[in-house]
Amino acid sequence: NNPAVVDLDSAASSSRTIANGDILRMQKFPAKLASILSRPEWNDIITWMPHGRSWKVIKPHDFETLIMPLFFDHSNYHSFNRLVNAWSFRRMSSGPDRGSY
Repeated sequence: NNPAVVDLDSAASSSRTIANGDILRMQKFPAKLASILSRPEWNDIITWMPHGRSWKVIKPHDFETLIMPLFFDHSNYHSFNRLVNAWSFRRMSSGPDRGSY
């Protein structure tokens, strides 16, 4: 028994026991953001801009209370903004895309 060898069958079965919400929380930020933006039922809260090159949180309070608890360990919109900035997303400050990233 080599401790460096991983039994893929037991690893796969143990990952299936993790709750779906825990798997979502374990994803890296870009994967979480992509998952969130891919949900059409949330388009009134967070959505891609019509041209598809940037995205925008339309209803920050709803985003904080309804979506963030599903994907993040925290439910603070300002913490989300810090994460966005840490991943080098830049907020558009003028023009028709103002407020989007």
